[in-house]
Amino acid sequence: MGVTTLTGSNLFQIERMINDRITAYKAKFGDMAIERIDAEEIQASEIIARVSSESLFASNKLIVLKGLAANRELAEAPDRLIAAVSEAHELIVVLPKPDKRSRLFSELKKGTQFNEIGPLSGSGLVGWLINLVAEAGGHIDRATATYLIERTTGDQVALANEANKLVSYDPNITRQTIDLLVEPSPQSTIFQLLSAAFSGNKRAVERIYNEQRSMKVEAQQIIGLIVWQLHQLAVIKAAKSKPVNEIANDLGVKPNSVSASSSLARRLSEADLNNLITKLLALDDKIKQQAVNDDDVLLYFLLSI
Repeated sequence: MGVTTLTGSNLFQIERMINDRITAYKAKFGDMAIERIDAEEIQASEIIARVSSESLFASNKLIVLKGLAANRELAEAPDRLIAAVSEAHELIVVLPKPDKRSRLFSELKKGTQFNEIGPLSGSGLVGWLINLVAEAGGHIDRATATYLIERTTGDQVALANEANKLVSYDPNITRQTIDLLVEPSPQSTIFQLLSAAFSGNKRAVERIYNEQRSMKVEAQQIIGLIVWQLHQLAVIKAAKSKPVNEIANDLGVKPNSVSASSSLARRLSEADLNNLITKLLALDDKIKQQAVNDDDVLLYFLLSI
């Protein structure tokens, strides 16, 4: 039946694809047709034997193979593995975060049905979340799904957990239930704070800032998060037409974070961003070295943007 390679950083989506294939395979060939192999723990000869031999219990097998990069013998000669797979079997090779310069990556890309699964972002992530909620028996509209993504880190595992929690509380997910049950990530809160500041919404700036302080978030911690957010905006601004996934990799953040920040970055010039970062760092030194009210100084900075 062939060899499929699933690779990339979106481990949640990869695992979901494997589970969907297992479900379909079990329905057709039965439970005994599924086999999982950890190549790190088994010698190459045994792996070759398993993928090439017929099963006593099922006419066909679905074999999920992980850890191939750690099996030196097969990693250096993956063509042996590909050639050995029986026509009656289906092999799924899971290769998360591979070395793209390696022979293993090159041979699998050339000789298998190769699928590189990157993180979802933008409308793709929104659509995925809407479908996930529907599968759990709930409902969420696009605007509310976007709001939930912005309130979290955009990580699919975290979003799936939050979605299940929300559906259990009330199948019809609203902003009100999200505000009640989902703790906002520090990054998303600071993004909202800056967005309000750049929009001139002084009331929102004061509300969000005071909420953070009431939650015992120190002023210098807020400064650090703002500096990071401004740095992210500067990188996005300088990247111009560079793909979102590549920018996210450079920053070490989720693509959704880059997508959300891009609209804000478009409002500012690189000079504006660098000037704000310089002012904020000077403000941080002032707070550390002088007897000033931290909240007054930081709020004045935010309200005067």
